Amino acid sequence: MRTAGLILTTIMCVTAAWASLEDMIPAAKEVQQLDVTVPTDGGTIRLVQDTPMARIAAAEINSRIEELGGKALGVSLIGPDANVRGVSHAWIVLGTAGARTWDVYGPKPADLRVTPDDPGPQGYAIGSDINRRAPTFALAGSDPQGMLYAAVTFRHMLEVQDGHVVVRAANVRDAAQKGDMERAKELSVEHLDKMHRYVDWLLRHKINMMRAHGSWSGGEGGLTAWERGIIKQVNEYAKERGITAVFGSNISIGRYPQDKDNPDF
Repeated sequence: MRTAGLILTTIMCVTAAWASLEDMIPAAKEVQQLDVTVPTDGGTIRLVQDTPMARIAAAEINSRIEELGGKALGVSLIGPDANVRGVSHAWIVLGTAGARTWDVYGPKPADLRVTPDDPGPQGYAIGSDINRRAPTFALAGSDPQGMLYAAVTFRHMLEVQDGHVVVRAANVRDAAQKGDMERAKELSVEHLDKMHRYVDWLLRHKINMMRAHGSWSGGEGGLTAWERGIIKQVNEYAKERGITAVFGSNISIGRYPQDKDNPDF
């Protein structure tokens, strides 16, 4: 077991050190490698929308830079009056299609042919504009998940060159694997069928309360619109049958420190 763990650790370290677009799994559908590298030193990550998902995407990029021995980049919200005159360091811009504020140098979603429907759910494009004084890398998602996946792909564009972390410029376009999306839909249908049978069982035993399906650890804030839709269908199915979905928590009686002095346990 110790040997297996050491082998796994070694593999993980090698993967972290040599990640690239060529060995990325799953591979992006369209990749145009450019024979140019841009240092990340002094660069910045600009968010078109300041959302939790955008912050996670920025953290993914910064964690890779730090893994390679570089310094994490500053992260800030870009305003409609963004001014890059006099700026010569790399800009990494994160956002989704449809956002009004893409007023920066470099590719815009329209230039990258990114809309909410193209490449579609979980899809994204990365555009590298290296012909300006402020090299810009635009990471545009069709939706927030696509933007996050663009950041994950961007990690593979980072490498070390002459002791500095650099971006190996590329233009990338990718979409969710069709098979994955179809399987996800199949699973949602299977889940709804199981939950409907569960609610039917409650009704036939005259039970009028159940735990809200969606109150798991992490709360509803981390759910996608698709996941919320499935949960809503389950809870509405129950409500139509007089069954109330409630949020709640429990403890394992007598096991936790707060129970140790309770004589009833």
